[in-house]
Amino acid sequence: MLHAIKYDQDERLGQAMGRRFGRDLLSVIHDPPDLILPVPLHAKKMKRRGFNQAEAIAKGMSEVLKIPINSTLLSRTEHQASLTKLSRIDRWERIRSAYQCQSELRTDLHYMVVDDVITTGATIEACVNALLEAGAEKVSVASLAYAERQF
Repeated sequence: MLHAIKYDQDERLGQAMGRRFGRDLLSVIHDPPDLILPVPLHAKKMKRRGFNQAEAIAKGMSEVLKIPINSTLLSRTEHQASLTKLSRIDRWERIRSAYQCQSELRTDLHYMVVDDVITTGATIEACVNALLEAGAEKVSVASLAYAERQF
């Protein structure tokens, strides 16, 4: 399903999976976030792909959780080729400064960064670091899947 969302441009499936994920989270979230932030794509990748799979998932989650989305607070400032075949260390080296906050953020809000898959954690970590560097005090992460393979 994740492949279909990401590479077959199945945005509706992404939103449906986000709604399902949101329903699952309802029973376990004790401190809900104030704002959902999808992991952003670089403009070049967005143009090629046509949509952001993390944003589609976040939209579905938002519908169920009744939490707003902000798709512009975080941005991907550096474009890179696919990182799928790199080790965790190589991914981190290539991506650690690729994200930044585009505007002032409120330090009193709880932010949730959403992605489709956490492979090594480098992307999500870079997003969280960008938020923390901008002054965020509380950041959570959510992902539909994670890779068990160790890199």
